[in-house]
Amino acid sequence: IMNLDGLSLNFNLLGDGLVVLGTAFYSLSVVITRLVAQDEDPIVLCSYQMALGGIGMLLIGALFGGGLDLLAMLPIILCLSLIYAVSYSLWTVLIKFNPASKVAIHSFMIPVFGVIFSAIMLQEQGGVNTLNLILALALVCVGILIWGKSSKD
Repeated sequence: IMNLDGLSLNFNLLGDGLVVLGTAFYSLSVVITRLVAQDEDPIVLCSYQMALGGIGMLLIGALFGGGLDLLAMLPIILCLSLIYAVSYSLWTVLIKFNPASKVAIHSFMIPVFGVIFSAIMLQEQGGVNTLNLILALALVCVGILIWGKSSKD
């Protein structure tokens, strides 16, 4: 729906393909997290993930010539690190003690909030047709409601 332009479908292999690839890897990560979290403390597991991910991003940034003014960026880094640590620790605890399918369905709200917050904060002109945007977000919400209704039966 998001890629419809009138009656033609506008699909960008790089951008849209990476979204599909990211979704596939996310699904795989939920399963792996569920398996590993059974034998590991979820907070410790999340700490390992954050440390390895941070090291990986620093290495990639350094490889491509990036720089970091740590003193100027420290408040932002600390704030984002705290948000990330709390949210993903809670997520890992939820995945450990609940079926992955019951927890993962809530991740479908990420694009809904992402689009809403992006529209509010960025106030970009042009971009995706508003009607397509509303229809796509409504379909995501309907899908979540249908899944919730069928999983209770």
